[in-house]
Amino acid sequence: NLTGILKVPDILLNTFSVICGAVSMGFLTATLEPHIRMFELSPVVTGVVFVISGISYGISAPVYGRLCDRQYNPKLMMAFGSMCIMGGYFLIGPLPGTDLPQTLWMIIVGLVMEGFGTAAIMVPCFSDILSAAYKRGFPNDLSTYGVVSGIWASAFSLGAFIGPSMAGFLYDKVGFQLATLFPISAEIAIFVSVFGFILCRRRRRMVLVSNSNGNRNGQYLHQEIPLISTKQDDNVDVNSNGYNTFGSQVF
Repeated sequence: NLTGILKVPDILLNTFSVICGAVSMGFLTATLEPHIRMFELSPVVTGVVFVISGISYGISAPVYGRLCDRQYNPKLMMAFGSMCIMGGYFLIGPLPGTDLPQTLWMIIVGLVMEGFGTAAIMVPCFSDILSAAYKRGFPNDLSTYGVVSGIWASAFSLGAFIGPSMAGFLYDKVGFQLATLFPISAEIAIFVSVFGFILCRRRRRMVLVSNSNGNRNGQYLHQEIPLISTKQDDNVDVNSNGYNTFGSQVF
């Protein structure tokens, strides 16, 4: 049930994160080669520079998968990944307004961080979507796997379309350095959304625990009180402390 699964807040957050992660990945597809053209690299070296991010992604993705299997918080990994991507673009650009020189080794380090951070978003998102679907009562079978895989792939494809399209447009208008603010903004959106979600959920749990403790102490006993009193309600015994026999206060 695609409509039902998209109503889960965790899944919406993860879908948004996959889109933003794919945007940052696709951004370099259209702009990296013109950006490193100043170094006059050979075609072989240029190809090596292009695969650095993919190698970093391929090496770190199994590590994040293992962490997810060990029940590490996937949303914290997503926040960490967004910070890595922001740091990577800070070095690849570098950001305008900084005095950092444009050197090849800084671009290489930035690409390593970008691949490392992208894996920290893509892998935990898939795992978190799957676990959120199970918690909401979806069956543990191939139908749920298919829906989750479809959502993840669709979100990735959308981000992979938006990233290069906006990258080419912004590169022609403002140049590479200012254009990097677009993927950086996407990662900031992930970071803020993830931590906002974590804080809201933690606050909700604190409220539930507080109410649970109050109910356990007899302070907030849940009772259904009729809107219109009957003769039987009027005959409820009230003790000297102002409480009826069921333990709720009589006003």
